[in-house]
Formats: sequence, C-alpha cells, structure tokens
Amino acid sequence: MAEGDVELSAAGFTLAEAELPRQKEIFAEHLLHHVPLVADLHREVLARGRVREEEVLDRLEMRFPPGEARRVWRRLLEWGRFAGLLAYDERARLLFPPEEEASEA
Repeated sequence: MAEGDVELSAAGFTLAEAELPRQKEIFAEHLLHHVPLVADLHREVLARGRVREEEVLDRLEMRFPPGEARRVWRRLLEWGRFAGLLAYDERARLLFPPEEEASEA
C-alpha cells in the first residue's frame, strides 16, 4: 500500500457499495456488535423509553474526563441517529426509540 491509500475490509467494501438505507443498516449492525457504549445505550432506551442526556453524560464522566465525555456523547448521538438506533429531542434533551419519532411525524 502506498502512503495515503486505504484498504477496505469486506464489510467496508459492502458498506461503500451499498445504497444509503442499506449503509444505515450495516452501520447499525456494526455499532451494536462492536461499540458497547452504543449497544448499552440502545438497550437502555428500548427498555426505559426515555433517557435524559444528563444521565448519559454523568455516566460518561465517570469513565472519561468531562471534555472527552461530551465528545463521546456527541459521537454516540450522531452515530446512533444515523444508524436509526436512537432518536433525540434537542429541546427536552431526551433520547427515545426511533420508532416513536416516526409515529410522531
């Protein structure tokens, strides 16, 4: 490989070649299987129905410095929303199952 080249795994190639809806499905599968923070948060949202941002940040701050906890939170939220695993009410600062977002639309 030359400097700057990227070598895709089979999963990466499948993701790159897929249409957007399938990309989201693949991304969701990989998040749930390979990113425990996302998998745990997804399970909690499904079980409780609503999870406050503050609760998640408090738990993240037990594991990471405050600035890093906020960055991790933003990544979890971005990835979870893109993958269709989480929905988020910015005004209320609440996570909820994405199915509720669809039914409210």
